[in-house]
Order: sequence, then structure tokens, then C-alpha cells
Amino acid sequence: MQDNTQRETDIDIEELKTNKEFLANLELLKDEMFEQKSLIKGYQLLDSLILIEAEEDRINEVFTFIVNEAFDKLATYLITKKFFDMNIQEDISTIRAIYEHAIQTYSDNSTKSAKELFLVLNYVINYPKLQDAMMVHAISVMNGTKFDDFMSNIADNSKYDESDPLAYFLTNFQVDINKFYKNNDKYIQKANNELKVLKEQ
Repeated sequence: MQDNTQRETDIDIEELKTNKEFLANLELLKDEMFEQKSLIKGYQLLDSLILIEAEEDRINEVFTFIVNEAFDKLATYLITKKFFDMNIQEDISTIRAIYEHAIQTYSDNSTKSAKELFLVLNYVINYPKLQDAMMVHAISVMNGTKFDDFMSNIADNSKYDESDPLAYFLTNFQVDINKFYKNNDKYIQKANNELKVLKEQ
């Protein structure tokens, strides 16, 4: 039964690759993405292009737009001291792009950049659960935890819920956050000092 379902799915995807209406809608979505500077539409387009296995250049163009637009918005929010609202889908998409970049930076072992990104996210997100999660990420980088160890021993992927609008972020952990903070007190102090400088700018 699973094989038949898989074959049907594959056929549908193959049909999409040559479906004129679907391809025209992708071009329209691309135009709207650029005109509205919409990260929501950017992710919709990116997902669709990946689904139909589009050319790498097309995928990279959309991915580059998403990252650049997200960091432009972040810069504006920092300058105006505005916070991202996790009840607004466009804000969620913006934070998602920055977070995914931070995670990639962490996995590439660029610890200074990763730490700074997680602390900035902690500062600009007006949502306690995500703020705490970003602090756990930042402290893990600061105390020398390797990315693979963070994913295996600290992050808890078993509670992933794709229906959650914040499912793109690691917010569940195998460790008790309060104990984690206590055991990493010196890093918490350093992080708070860096955040204090950011708040005073």
C-alpha cells in the first residue's frame, strides 16, 4: 500500500514539473515575493521549487532573497528598537530565516557568529519560550558544546509538532533549563553583559 501511495506522489510531482498553470503561479508568486518583500511568499516559493527539483540557480536565488531580506528587516528592527511579534506570520518567517542561518553557522563551527546571532534573536523576539530557547543555544555555543553534541544531548527533537507555527525552532530540551542556567552561570553573566550593551545602543 505504501508503495502505491509513493508512486502516486511521485507521479503528481512529475506532473507538476510540466503543469503550465502551476509553473505560471510560481512565476506570479516570485513577482509578488520581490514586490512585497514577503518572506512568507519566499518560503512558499522555495518549498515549491525544492518539491519539483528546480534548477539550483532558481533555488539559490530565492534562498538568497530570504536571507538578505531577513537581515535587512533585523537591522531595521534593531535600529528602531522594535521587537518581532510571534503572532505575525511575516515576523515568524523573518526570525526563521535568521535562526536557520544561525544554526548553519553553529554547525559550521563559526562559534563567535553563532553566539552573536542567538543572542540577537534572544533580544529581538518578544516571546518568552523562544527567548529562553535562544539563550540555551547561545550558552551551548559559549561553553564549547559542539553542534552534534548539542543536537544529540541538549535539544529534544522527539517533541517536534509540525502543526506548531514555531516548529521551525528548537524550543524543547533534554535538560532542565533552570539547572542548565545554574550550571552555566558564568556564561549567563557574559551573555547578559553582551545583551546589556545591545540594549543600550
